[in-house]
Amino acid sequence: MVLMGFRLRVCLVLLATTFSTIVLVNSFQLQKFDVTNRKHLTALEGYGGGRSSNRYTSNQDRSKRQERVGHVVRTEIASIIQQGFSIKYADFIDDDLRRRINIVNANVSPDLRQARITVSIIAATKTKPTDSESDDEDLEEGEQIFASDITVDQRRAYSWLVRSTRMIRHSMAQRLSHMKTIPDLTFVQADVGAAVDVMKLIEKVNQGYKRENIGTFGGGDDSLPEGMYLEDEFDEEDGWLDEDEDEEEDEDELDEN
Repeated sequence: MVLMGFRLRVCLVLLATTFSTIVLVNSFQLQKFDVTNRKHLTALEGYGGGRSSNRYTSNQDRSKRQERVGHVVRTEIASIIQQGFSIKYADFIDDDLRRRINIVNANVSPDLRQARITVSIIAATKTKPTDSESDDEDLEEGEQIFASDITVDQRRAYSWLVRSTRMIRHSMAQRLSHMKTIPDLTFVQADVGAAVDVMKLIEKVNQGYKRENIGTFGGGDDSLPEGMYLEDEFDEEDGWLDEDEDEEEDEDELDEN
C-alpha cells in the first residue's frame, strides 16, 4: 500500500510538471507571435499603412504651395508686362500690343524651379473716325483704322516674350526678393480659338447635331478642296503637254520630211 501511494504521488508530480511545461511553452509562443505581429505592422506602416495619411497631407501641402507660388508668379508677370518700363534691356514692342498680352495661367513644378506660363493675345479693336475727321474735306470717307491681324500680333508678341524671358525673370526676382528661388520661365501660347471651336462642336453634338453626308475629302460632298486639282483635269488646252507626246510628234514630223 505504501508503495502504491508513493507511485501515485510520483505520477501526480509528473502530470503537474508536464502541465506547467505546456502552459509555459504556450505562453512563450504567444509572446513571440505578438512581437512578430508588431514588427510586421510596423513594416506595413513604413509602406503606407499608418503613414498614408501623413503622405497624403504632404502631397496636399505641396499642391497648395505650388498653387500659391503659381498665383504669385502669374500676378507679378502680368504686372511687369503691363508696366513695361521695369523690364531692362528688353527688345522694343509697341505699347498697345504689349498691353494686349494676357497671362492665362502659371503652372509651377513640384520643386518650384520651373514655371510654365500660358499666354494669349487679345485681338485689337477697330476704331471709328471722329466727327471732326468726318467733317474735314480731306477726310470725306473718314480715316479707316483696321484691326491688326491677330496672327501677326500673336507671333510678334510671343517672339518678344521668348527673347525677353531672362529680363522678365530678372525683373521678377527683384520684385520677389523674399522668395528663396525664382522659377525659370517658359512661355507657351494658349490656342483659345481652337478651344472655342471644340466647345461649339461639343455644344452642337449635345443638341443632337449630326452631319447628313460626309464627302471623300471631309466636306459636305465629294468636291475637292479649294486650290486642289486632279491630274486628269490638266489637258492640252490648258497648256499642259506630256514631254513624251512632244517627242513623238517631233519624230513624226521628221519622218514625213
